[in-house]
Amino acid sequence: MHSKILVTTKNDLSVNYFSSWDVIYLEECTSTNIDILGYDIAYLRDPFNNPSVYTPDEAVIDSILSKANAKYYIDRVNSFARAKRIEDKYLQYKTYGDLMPETYLATKKEFVEGEYIIKPRISQRAKNIIFTKEELIKKYPKIKNDLIIQKRMDIKEELRVYIVRGAVLSVACVKTSKASGRVKVVGERTLKRNEVEFALQCYSKNKKLDFIGLDVAILDDLSLKLIEVNRSPQFTRYVEFAHTNPIKLL
Repeated sequence: MHSKILVTTKNDLSVNYFSSWDVIYLEECTSTNIDILGYDIAYLRDPFNNPSVYTPDEAVIDSILSKANAKYYIDRVNSFARAKRIEDKYLQYKTYGDLMPETYLATKKEFVEGEYIIKPRISQRAKNIIFTKEELIKKYPKIKNDLIIQKRMDIKEELRVYIVRGAVLSVACVKTSKASGRVKVVGERTLKRNEVEFALQCYSKNKKLDFIGLDVAILDDLSLKLIEVNRSPQFTRYVEFAHTNPIKLL
């Protein structure tokens, strides 16, 4: 038996890079078909990846993590509730607020087109980002607190910066603008000193996270802002560009 277990969804594009890990897919699990022995390391990834296909089952996820009986849980995530707290963008603002654009619960702030954007509190791979009132009315006819309103930024460049066990990887992925609501990795480049320092400043806010992908915006005035913290970052394109598998550093 392998000493490491990955618990994830079939939509996790990075799963192929966990070659030495046992893998359990959440879509295949129920509360009655779980029979797992002890592991050295357990890693819950991506329960929120594709909500249109898979809805996280808190009881099943907690059962899997409990039965894994791991000596160590990546990011200290040994329950669904903890994973959800880390992924929650509004709670991220409570932690990283001085590094992020202004963020509010959607029920607490008036949406002004061109000045703010609206998006779900829980990570959905940059899906369902709202830029216009027309989109808002069509997608969310009733505003609830599962949405946030965030100050819109003039982004010159967007980076995905990876941090593994407190070390900032020197190469970052370059991403496209979110103007269309779709984000793609288009290349890579070496981080500048101030960008590494900014990433470390972000990490210092929560040093319990073992493997994260920071979405960092470089604004037109060259200042840096944290867009969000991803604790289940995809890294297939990073491996292709940087020829480095971050999982081997865990």
